[in-house]
Amino acid sequence: MHIEKNVFDNIFNMVMDIKGKTKDNMNSRRDLKIICNRPELELDEYRPNVMPKAVYTLGKEQKRRVRKWIRGLKFPDGYASNLAHCIDMTELRMHGIKSHDCHGDQCNTGECTPQPPQSQSDDLRDRVQMNERYIKSRDPNWPIV
Repeated sequence: MHIEKNVFDNIFNMVMDIKGKTKDNMNSRRDLKIICNRPELELDEYRPNVMPKAVYTLGKEQKRRVRKWIRGLKFPDGYASNLAHCIDMTELRMHGIKSHDCHGDQCNTGECTPQPPQSQSDDLRDRVQMNERYIKSRDPNWPIV
């Protein structure tokens, strides 16, 4: 569960664009020019200290709506702590979340996240089945999980 909390924290901080808590910094943006082909995220040579906003980060009003939604969440007794106590509306940050709460949040967010198009999920299913057939052909006693 602690790994789950770290993943949750990293994704949440990245999407909410919390200063000092994301892996998105000047060095990573400089590396983009060398490693990736993402010109919209590269640093501008004329304004080297200004990082362009990434498409996956939320704006201030969107952040406020997410925090308001989290404050309004209700869970059964004993399922999760009161997340309203973990929200700081002035700084738009979350603090003091336990790993169990992150597990519950990640299990329940699948309902509100967009699903991939049918063609992509079919492609993924075909690849998984192809890998299973390949593994079975190499070693028939290999367990498929």
